[in-house]
Amino acid sequence: ATAALANLRIFASGAVTQTAGSTITSPHLVIDGQAAITLTEANEATNFNATTTNGNIQYTDATALDTGLDTAFAANFERGVFATNGGITLIANGELDMNNTGLATDYSATNGITFQTSANNMVRVRNNATVQATGGTITLQADDLIINDPIINAGGTVLIRSTGNNEIIDLGNGSGAANSTVDGKIKLSATEIGNITAGTLSFGHATSGAINVTAALVTTEGMTLTAGNGVNINQDLTTGGATIIDADANNDGTGPFTVANPKALGAGNNAISVTAAKMILTGTVSSGTAATTLLTSNGEAINLGSATDAAGTTLELSDTELGNVTAGTLSIGD
Repeated sequence: ATAALANLRIFASGAVTQTAGSTITSPHLVIDGQAAITLTEANEATNFNATTTNGNIQYTDATALDTGLDTAFAANFERGVFATNGGITLIANGELDMNNTGLATDYSATNGITFQTSANNMVRVRNNATVQATGGTITLQADDLIINDPIINAGGTVLIRSTGNNEIIDLGNGSGAANSTVDGKIKLSATEIGNITAGTLSFGHATSGAINVTAALVTTEGMTLTAGNGVNINQDLTTGGATIIDADANNDGTGPFTVANPKALGAGNNAISVTAAKMILTGTVSSGTAATTLLTSNGEAINLGSATDAAGTTLELSDTELGNVTAGTLSIGD
């Protein structure tokens, strides 16, 4: 059944659910609960806001979705999405916008937050909105992003990945502009990346396209870069924790790892691990006093001291490339 309603506000002491195939259509959907909220059918609310004191909040919308902008109810209603003893998952089949509610924190959960759009759509964190988790992972899944305001998961992981496959991730070249359009790349500026506070910044997934560092980046966090078609350090990248790079995560033997000359990948005195089908280290890699580990992705042979990098099934590293690595211990292969 489909319920087409005017502005709808639900107060519930028990779980809020819907039967399979049923949908809710309302310009303003607000839920004030004390248990889990699970609305995962093809609903259609122009604006969604929810609070629960116990359990997860899961909401799916059949089209684009705004949150945090509700003005249909009393001005003192705590707009936004809050799971004080659970996680949040918002999925939109269109653009997904997180907006300022006027509160110090606008979206918060204790067990992770996921904002997800369908392919060729964008997640926007804007208008002074703040997203915070105190446990679990914050996941932003879309084919482009705008992060103009804080995303906080202190000590945890913030994962940014595409919905589609083969999407390029451009770290450093985003504009943060509200009128940005999806063009086959996730583009994030250094400022946008600096708006994220976490233990680890994680970008990509096994079927991502290449990940390219296109502006100088300095983070206080550790970093994980996962791509199916290569990781290219074209500008200086300095991280503040363990750094894990898998440039050929689909293990098809084609994903290279490159550090361009005279650029540098540095992790302070924290470990670096790189997995790739090929490595071109004309720039430098430094883990200080910690270990650097270089691994093949698909069982490639390893040729150390090679003057060329031509063999398709061999990880070849020249003396010069090996000399460009600074580490307490350098391990190659497993």
